[in-house]
Amino acid sequence: MKNLFFLLLILTLFSCSKEEKSGDRIIIIDPRTFTEKEILLSEIADDISYIPLISEFPIGIIYSYKLTSNYIYAAIKDIGVVRFTRDGKLDKRFGKIGRGPGEYVYCHSFAVDEDKGTVYVQDHKMDDIEVYAEDGTHIRNIKLPEGKDGFGFSDIKYFSSSLFIAQYNNMGRGEYDWIIMDTTGNIMLEKQSSCTPFNGRVGSIGGLFKFNNYLGYWDNIKDTCFCIAPDFSSKPKCLFKLGDFHLPRNEQAYNPASEFIKNMHNYIISESLFETNKFFVYKYSFNNSDYITLINKKNLESTVTEVDRNNTLGIKNDIDDGLTFNPKSYSTFNNSEYLTSLIQPFELKTHVASIAFKNSTPQFPKKKKELEILANSLDENDNPVLMLVKLKQ
Repeated sequence: MKNLFFLLLILTLFSCSKEEKSGDRIIIIDPRTFTEKEILLSEIADDISYIPLISEFPIGIIYSYKLTSNYIYAAIKDIGVVRFTRDGKLDKRFGKIGRGPGEYVYCHSFAVDEDKGTVYVQDHKMDDIEVYAEDGTHIRNIKLPEGKDGFGFSDIKYFSSSLFIAQYNNMGRGEYDWIIMDTTGNIMLEKQSSCTPFNGRVGSIGGLFKFNNYLGYWDNIKDTCFCIAPDFSSKPKCLFKLGDFHLPRNEQAYNPASEFIKNMHNYIISESLFETNKFFVYKYSFNNSDYITLINKKNLESTVTEVDRNNTLGIKNDIDDGLTFNPKSYSTFNNSEYLTSLIQPFELKTHVASIAFKNSTPQFPKKKKELEILANSLDENDNPVLMLVKLKQ
């Protein structure tokens, strides 16, 4: 009996140790503990490449985009969802803006089945999903359920051969955290929101991110970032510990509106969160400034630096001394990890023409020369350039 007890004890200790090593611990996200420090791109990455999106038509606002091994997909304002080759050439359009059959009114989010090439475009105005085959042919329309609160769904991912459709808290309301449908529109699972409804004044902000074989879900109002497994079970992955800086979850705190708006800079607004092999990348705004934080998953050290919308502040690009880096998304292909962002040609041309750039000495002088050649080949009115930063192994 004693031997059995010690055997069970050893197995338990081994199991706990294995769980800790596997990264199953919950990460605490608390900006009050972050260390402010300049972040050098060479500390986390070892290469940069640039893909100009061909100016076959003018691209204004890109709502969202996705990289696969062979293509770049993008949801573009007034255009719709399109696909580019990996050298930036227009390859395919999936439907268009409109109210006719196979069209959509507002397409901020979309999902792609990378194996079959099927594209699922979420129409946030009509509360439905338009489905297209790999060749752009319209397959079907999927109607989303109507919520009791009057607000629709916020985001979509193709996950575990199904459609994972998220709802973020909007103005204090939201019936679901998420629902899961099969690819023909049958509801397989619903997760009700745990937030008590209230009349707030902050719109829908949240995010979905894929990492390895699971999906991450977070919402600006809620405290928990969930990890969803392929069998659709879920558990906490991160906790936002913001204290008095967290957006309130009661109606009284939002009234009168003028007072709330005046003091809104005192709240931390989470803007994006995604995961790499080594880091959680967390972006947020506070006190009228924007920040990006790299949270080391191994030692939990959190380094923060200020960013801006014009690529003058952010992760310092000492690889080719190009524009500072403000990552927007995470992708994997060819067994490598990438962080990506979009930069405007006029910003790049202005930067390359500056005295500071001309006098700089980056980690890779050859990459600097390549960047200079690219910038000089662009017109300032050209479409955006996709910046791919390859992370260190």
